[in-house]
Amino acid sequence: MKTRKLLAMLLTLAMMMGLLCTGAAATNPTSLTLEASASVTSIQITGQDVNIASDPTVTGSPNKQVSYDIVLNSSTASNATVTINFTKPTDNVISTIPPAGQPAQFRPMILANANTTFTLTLTNGSGTKTLYVHKNFNNTYGSCDTYIFNFTVATRNNPIKTSCGITLYFGDPNYTPTEPECYMSFGAGDNNVDYNAEYVSGTFNNYYPDILTLYVEAASPSDTVSFSSANANNVCFVTYDNQGNPTESGSASITGSGAVAVKIYAAGNITVGGYTIHFSTPQAATVSGGTAPAYVNGYLPLGQYATGAGWGSIFTNYNNVDGLAANDAVTKITSGYASTGISLGAPGGYVQFEFAADVQNNPANKYGIDFVIYGNPFVGNPEAASVKVSSNGTDWYELAGSRYYSSDTSRNTTISYKMIPTSTYGTDKKADIYYAIGTPPTGTGTTGWTLYKSNVTWWPESSAEGSGTVSGVGTALRGNHAVNGVTYTQLTETSNGYNCWQISHSGVTLVQDTDTTDDYIFGYADVRHVGNTRDGTACNPYATLPSTGTSSMVGGDGFDISWAVNPDGTPKELASIRYVRIYTSAALDPNNLTALPAPGIFGETSAEVCGMFTAQESGSGTAAAPEITIDDQTFDDLIDLDATVTVTPVSDNQQIISIYGLEDAWGAEFDLEVSGGTY
Repeated sequence: MKTRKLLAMLLTLAMMMGLLCTGAAATNPTSLTLEASASVTSIQITGQDVNIASDPTVTGSPNKQVSYDIVLNSSTASNATVTINFTKPTDNVISTIPPAGQPAQFRPMILANANTTFTLTLTNGSGTKTLYVHKNFNNTYGSCDTYIFNFTVATRNNPIKTSCGITLYFGDPNYTPTEPECYMSFGAGDNNVDYNAEYVSGTFNNYYPDILTLYVEAASPSDTVSFSSANANNVCFVTYDNQGNPTESGSASITGSGAVAVKIYAAGNITVGGYTIHFSTPQAATVSGGTAPAYVNGYLPLGQYATGAGWGSIFTNYNNVDGLAANDAVTKITSGYASTGISLGAPGGYVQFEFAADVQNNPANKYGIDFVIYGNPFVGNPEAASVKVSSNGTDWYELAGSRYYSSDTSRNTTISYKMIPTSTYGTDKKADIYYAIGTPPTGTGTTGWTLYKSNVTWWPESSAEGSGTVSGVGTALRGNHAVNGVTYTQLTETSNGYNCWQISHSGVTLVQDTDTTDDYIFGYADVRHVGNTRDGTACNPYATLPSTGTSSMVGGDGFDISWAVNPDGTPKELASIRYVRIYTSAALDPNNLTALPAPGIFGETSAEVCGMFTAQESGSGTAAAPEITIDDQTFDDLIDLDATVTVTPVSDNQQIISIYGLEDAWGAEFDLEVSGGTY
């Protein structure tokens, strides 16, 4: 509702301002519109004619990611070469190499790949070029803007004039074309349809908008053009009052010329002045296979391996430094696989990622896997991490792993840590760290708390270890959403002249901390061997011995969004997600399931993350669903079972169906029958 209100207000504001028409195709060369405070002086596209060049999409601050979507003329060859030309300030350097590592080491590589002219050869009519503008390069290393150029070739029939003189436009011809209308065109119709509404974008795969503007010019200013929907539940017309509140209807009319907003719920047809236009079913923007996250929203570890510049840092070229350095530094994982990954520290310690668009829950993916996480596991010392997912960055759902429903697992609980300073060690404070599982104790002192580790410098409160925006609590480190469900608080209580601190992680799952890798057979990160293939290619997540294998074998821990559950453990059906939070969950002492094992000489049990990519490889399709009968009641939609159902591929034509949680819904005894389908 808020999105539609905002759209209406922005359209109204644009009409009031009377923006300049730029609907005509450009002539080679084409100058791109620069974003505010651009780090370059100009950008021109040469080599091919441009039909549409979007205004820049800008994220991040002060280091920005600037994206352009560019539609080339329909006559452009599918393997054509396009050139991007920059002019820039003298002290800025443009390169194909991002900042990474130490300045002295990487400056020569950046300069060797620097230029002001860059070419791209299209593949099957599309291509993407990513370039890095290093700002004030001779004086400031790591201050860098990222420029992304997405090119597509498309036949653009927008507008189109009908035989009776009516002209149809996607978007309003009086204003600058914007998404999604700048990618819409009128394609040839079929099955008694005059035109098919077609959408093409260089940014996302399988996207189709759910609302757009359709503009009509009648043959005469006095003529009235009528709009009607064949099924208003599928496609309707939206009008807005001056507060931006929408009203949906199955019909509308325009005298002379004007625009209507078309809202699409499902595939359907509308008639405009006697001409029929077909719209496809809306699809959210999705990232393609093999895509890394775009942002780190936050990172808050607690442990001895979570304080360094190699392991234990979220940045490629800094420690976990708060403030300006954190904004300047390049984050690991978002730039690909990192051999020196990030350490999540003690139970609850997390990293939260955000993708640029939705990651689909696609049952046709190989093994059903939607994304893959890479750690640094080895035999005999699994350090399992649980995974939560969210579509909006606010509502989170656990991906139920193989231990989720075990009686020795603590689900949807809170784990808290309290830091009491004891002395100083250099510029850092030494402290005793205490923990509590469940509702955290109130009051001062250690009553209700259990000592975790004494006299250490593990606590992430100094600038050298990271705090504030690095944690993402309250304010996102990068991206669109802060980390919720976590409190990071300086207490009024003091010790030895220093403030005490407390961290609480709510809604977490804690599982046994064991030394047997098969205890975490699926649904956990930093368990399965990595190998040399680190691009999102899925391996069987249910296979035994998850931390063994040769480097030539496909590895990584695969995750299926269909494993998502509500806080009460019932299944949660999610079509897609955009946010992923990974946190250490191997926590409970096998000899005392209410306590954490004391950190030993090798430190705390801490999961590591070296990379994450969306699923790269598709399988042969979805197996036929079985029919399940319980006490003579039949279910063909497994979500209606109020239980968790997992399908384990054993071979190409054999699967194992596992059903968890039926006893809660049906009692201790019931008759179960599975028939039909492929299993």
